[in-house]
Amino acid sequence: MDLVVPELILVDMKAEKKEEAFGELTDALVREGAIPFYDNFLYSIKKAEELGTSGSGFGIAIPRTRFPEIDRHRLIIGISQVGIEWDSLDEQPVYLVFLEICPPECPVEHLKYIELLSRSLRSETFRRFLAQSYTVDAVWQLLQDSDDGLFDA
Repeated sequence: MDLVVPELILVDMKAEKKEEAFGELTDALVREGAIPFYDNFLYSIKKAEELGTSGSGFGIAIPRTRFPEIDRHRLIIGISQVGIEWDSLDEQPVYLVFLEICPPECPVEHLKYIELLSRSLRSETFRRFLAQSYTVDAVWQLLQDSDDGLFDA
């Protein structure tokens, strides 16, 4: 689970719209020292989103971007209790955001964790527990349970 660090888990996102959510997630990356430039990264996310919505339905969005100034593959998790307008495929608000960032030459081994997470996200129970998590520790425990295959759909 080295893609996620506790500092990149946001359990109380305030954003109401997708663009605001991108700003919140980017702020966390800058605070954590994962990226040096706010504006460049924000532009990168928005350009990637123009290719198609990352809102896949079931209250989930998984935006992805490659960013040359990042040192390694990262996953930032954001949870909204009120929902975020996202232009999702099912036209419903997003409650769970998984922003995946990697350098341009991102290795393929990261796909193992993303595949595991995707399998867990198919589980309504996992999604519900995650959306109802109010602490970083609770999210961390769910991610470990996911690693252990507890939520395989």
